[in-house]
Amino acid sequence: MNSVLRPAPTLIVAGLLMETVWIGLLRVLQTDLMSVVQVTQVMTLISALAALCALYGSAYLASRWGSRPDDRTVIIFFAALFAATLLISGPPRTSTDAAGYVFYGRTLSVYGQNTYAVVPRDRPQDPIIPYICPCWMNWPNPYGPGWTAIMAAVTALSARGDAVFQMTAFKAVGVLFYFGCLLLIWFLTRGTLGFREDQATRALLLFAWNPVVLFETIQNGHNDLVMIFFVLLTAALLAARKTLAAGAAFGLSLLMKYITAAALPLMLVELTARGAAPRPSAPRRVLKFAAGLALVSLPLAAWLWNGGTMLTGLANQSGQWDYTTVSPFIFAVWLARPLFSTATPAVWMSSAAQPAAALAFTLFLTVLTIRMIGRPATPRRLIRYTLFCLAGYLLIYSSWMMTWYAIWLIPLFILLDDLTGLAVASVASAAAYLIHPLPAAASGAFAYLFLWSIRKAAALVRRLRRSVR
Repeated sequence: MNSVLRPAPTLIVAGLLMETVWIGLLRVLQTDLMSVVQVTQVMTLISALAALCALYGSAYLASRWGSRPDDRTVIIFFAALFAATLLISGPPRTSTDAAGYVFYGRTLSVYGQNTYAVVPRDRPQDPIIPYICPCWMNWPNPYGPGWTAIMAAVTALSARGDAVFQMTAFKAVGVLFYFGCLLLIWFLTRGTLGFREDQATRALLLFAWNPVVLFETIQNGHNDLVMIFFVLLTAALLAARKTLAAGAAFGLSLLMKYITAAALPLMLVELTARGAAPRPSAPRRVLKFAAGLALVSLPLAAWLWNGGTMLTGLANQSGQWDYTTVSPFIFAVWLARPLFSTATPAVWMSSAAQPAAALAFTLFLTVLTIRMIGRPATPRRLIRYTLFCLAGYLLIYSSWMMTWYAIWLIPLFILLDDLTGLAVASVASAAAYLIHPLPAAASGAFAYLFLWSIRKAAALVRRLRRSVR
């Protein structure tokens, strides 16, 4: 049996089957830049994602049966093949975010205007306007200056192409950071975290072939992996005692989508904690980290500063809620409205649910920081607590939680070798397409139910194998 189910041939078969599913999915999905709304397309997407997740899990199980020197080559080859297939398939199919990226980038690179002071409705003649989601029409740029600089650079470099070409260009950005994260995961697992070579190879597989990462980062061109790339780079640089560079990397992460600013208290605790080996004094580390953060953040913020409107788009996006996108905590408070108030859902959301979520997340972050104090500084600890911070934000505070936000957590689960968390995040993200009319919390419940069923099935198979022996 071992001669038949050798790891490398099994990985090759799984990779070929995954490539076949990707090609079939891309052929069926609509070719214009509109969200998936037709029942047949939704079911095709769900069926394809389910098949990809099953093949992904099969590839991982195959990699655990043994290790061959060429496993890593197979993994990287198919990662490049998947990325190329998704990149050349045209514009994003199930998301309009890339259209927003193009507009905000063109506002700066083509029109020379501050992207935080102009909304899409101000330029109805721009060729990208037909592709922009209606809910974005009155939003100024909701992203940080770091991502704004990337948007301006991409639209400037692709200015000779049409709107569809410029949207596709952002998929190329996703490819670059996808492989950047792949390199960092290998570096962290082999060097910093001390994984064995076979464990590190499996970590590469778990990231490189993850259907959610591939679909949302490369096919839909979302920028979430860009933010996480700089989080991973921060951890790697801190482990290498490059504190100044780590501060700059962390500054770039929070200048992408602002979210990682919540992890700043954890970074300060990490800098002041005692390490396993002698380190420079804590004040010196903090000052160097702050200097790196300032060297990156202040010039970019000053470049685009517009009288305090830099966070207006973010505030607009945070206020754009409905019960399908809020965190489980906010949804629970929202459900409690009839017990405490006769206010309308919108008033209750702004006056009670969101303030309660802000308070709950502040308390959560405070407890998390206190628990971290006094423990020895290790890269694994920093990654774990950063994961807790981001997961807490999604589960407690986020009022605009999309399926692709699982990308924030997936690389961190992989680095912690937490397969259950990885599976929950991946399956919950994929399941959200199926149950989008239901609150976001339902996708998590679906994921847990799915994994519970898999575990029971696996236990049954083990019992049957023992009985045969």
